[in-house]
This record gives sequence, C-alpha cells and structure tokens, in this order.
Amino acid sequence: MTTFIFRAAGCAVAAWALSILPAAAQSTNSSADPSIAKFYAGKAVTIGVGYPPGGTYDIYARAMANYIADYIPGKPTVIVKNRPGAASLAYVNELSHVSPKDGTEFGTFARSVPMDKLLGRKGVNFVPTELNWIGSTNSEVSLCSVWHTVGIKSVEDFMSRPLVFGSNAAGSESDMYPTILNNLLGAHFKIVTGYPGANDLSLALERGEIQGRCGW
Repeated sequence: MTTFIFRAAGCAVAAWALSILPAAAQSTNSSADPSIAKFYAGKAVTIGVGYPPGGTYDIYARAMANYIADYIPGKPTVIVKNRPGAASLAYVNELSHVSPKDGTEFGTFARSVPMDKLLGRKGVNFVPTELNWIGSTNSEVSLCSVWHTVGIKSVEDFMSRPLVFGSNAAGSESDMYPTILNNLLGAHFKIVTGYPGANDLSLALERGEIQGRCGW
C-alpha cells in the first residue's frame, strides 16, 4: 500500500468509558475499601465493543479482559460483548441509556464519538460529559492509505486524483479524515460509507471496491 501519514494530536486506539456510577462504585482503584470488593465479588463485568469481532477495538478489549479483573477489587468475571452499529455510535447511545449504571459495564468505542455532538452528527443521543472517562490503551499516528494498484506515487498524486475512500459511517474517523482533506486542503475524494468495521474496509481495498481508507 501507499501510505500517507496525518497526525491527529492526542489520538488513542481505544476510548474507554463507564456509564455514570453511584459514588460507592466510582473508586474501583481503591482495594482498601472492602465495600467495593464486596460489590464486585461474584459479579460479571462486561466490556462492550462498538465494532464487530476481529478489529482493533475488539482485539484490545479481549486483551484487557484477560487481565483487568486482577485490578478490580473482588476480581469479577469479565466478558466481552460486540455491539456494532454506526461506527460505534449506537453502542455509546446504549451505554448511556440502557446499560447498567452500577459499574458493571464499560466500553470501548471510536475515539471520535465524544466529539459527535459538538460536530452536529445525526443520531447522537448521549451527553459526553455524562460518561466517566477511564483511559486509553494506546496512542498512535493515524494513517491514510491507498492500495498499491491505484498508482499513487506522490502526495501531489494523492491530493489531486478523485479517489474512492471507504468509511464506516458518517462522522466516523474513516469518514472525518478524508472529509477534512477535501474541505480544508482541496482533495477530491469520494467517500463511500457503510462498512461495519476495520476488517471490512481492508477487504474492500483488496477487492478493489475502494481505493483508500483513513483513520487506520
């Protein structure tokens, strides 16, 4: 693949957040509080993933699921559930309104989702400040890549040709980056939305359905 690097400051592979918790469950780092260990003992904690199985977010969630119970007082059972839809926006709406608010579910979703309300994305039914931020599993540079058969040899080629880019959904990272390149830097990309996850975008590149993808 031909790869061009666009740095997004402060990006993280996974945004992890809890639904609003009662005060008794918020201090899960404090193993000295026996009430917290009692609360979690024998319970199942769910890690929700806003994407299909096999993608980056799913891999990180399953890696965390193997170890995170050791850092939660009471050492609960940890399970992973995949809740794909609208590039993880559907899951954040669910996390905010449907999921339990007692500290037994937390989730990972697109790092761009907390900005969706600010950007006016349709379908945003949650208030970002009503989610408790936990942290990130990684920090990286995001890539825009073009399949090698397309024949892009320079940044000038990349910016001047009407390339077809695939994306998960309107407002997702894979949609946002090529849109920014179009609107701010004068690129000529056509953006095709509707691919459920990262693996679907990669397969679409190999099949020739699309010519490039961003937010990788």
